[in-house]
Amino acid sequence: MVSLSQRMRIVREVVAGRIRAVSAPFPAFTLFFALSDGRTRAKVLHVSGARFDACWAEGAAKVQRLARRERSHVKWLRIDWVLAAEAIARSELDRRLAQTKRNYFGQGIALDPHLRTAFLEQKLNANAMLYAGSTRRPWSPWGNQSNLLTH
Repeated sequence: MVSLSQRMRIVREVVAGRIRAVSAPFPAFTLFFALSDGRTRAKVLHVSGARFDACWAEGAAKVQRLARRERSHVKWLRIDWVLAAEAIARSELDRRLAQTKRNYFGQGIALDPHLRTAFLEQKLNANAMLYAGSTRRPWSPWGNQSNLLTH
């Protein structure tokens, strides 16, 4: 069986070969680490910074600490990263949502320029966070709160 540390080393090489820095004023690198034992919902950790190596080291350390604290065998490990970031007005977000089929929004959303409070595409769509029922409504920073709070 491959250890978590070994998997992290293998995946690091793949990510390092594909990731590119994001333009200022946003963090150059933001990584999201999702891990699960295969029985429970994945836990997601994220780190941001100016250098990939530092971000990866910090994220890997957080993953190891969480795995030890939870005393779980990590069966699933997923790493996502920010490809591009832009600040847009709410009216622009509403326009983009109006052109998007329900639960097919292909981007994540961050609520701050440091990307500290961010929702990945999968979370937004799986929990219908951008829509209420069968009708579109103005997007709120907390999306579909009933889904957000119960999942």
